[in-house]
Amino acid sequence: LITYVKTMIKQAPLEFLPKLKQNNSREWFEQYWDLYENYRSDLLQLTENLLKELSKQDSNKQRLCSDNFGKFQDFKTAN
Repeated sequence: LITYVKTMIKQAPLEFLPKLKQNNSREWFEQYWDLYENYRSDLLQLTENLLKELSKQDSNKQRLCSDNFGKFQDFKTAN
């Protein structure tokens, strides 16, 4: 799964975020709006693909949720 994410994620959107932080103005953002939309689309597609891959994982793994424990029952760790 990690390999899948590394092959799917592109570096450019991650480099865009610090530039956005440095140039936090409406004028700058309007100039780069199309670029932002392209990166946003790529990351949304990556997220969808990642969720599909995660759903293929073993569904028999028990999830750790609050409904697995009593109201005042502590989670015990192995010592």
